[in-house]
Amino acid sequence: MPKIDKPGEIIILNGTPRSGKSSIALVIQNTFEGVWMSLGVDQFMQMTPKQFQPGIGLRPGGERPDLESTIKIMYRAMYETIAQFSRLGLNVVVDVGHHDGYSVP
Repeated sequence: MPKIDKPGEIIILNGTPRSGKSSIALVIQNTFEGVWMSLGVDQFMQMTPKQFQPGIGLRPGGERPDLESTIKIMYRAMYETIAQFSRLGLNVVVDVGHHDGYSVP
């Protein structure tokens, strides 16, 4: 396994749906130096089983009270995944809408 000199950079694009986050992430991937992995709400929603949708796209506040505890775990898993890419030396651009109820420091 190659030695990892330093963690990868993380850029978080936070915004409302259809505000251009995915387009900006693509530009970063295609123009910034180094390897830039794109992770975000779309990828995580694709891997979420239908009965747990909208998954991390859920806005807190009673829309789906049956999912609230699961959504917190899903956000934590997303943050841990992003951090692990960086720990391995890969840059990550994150396309997600953060909600106060699910954000972490």
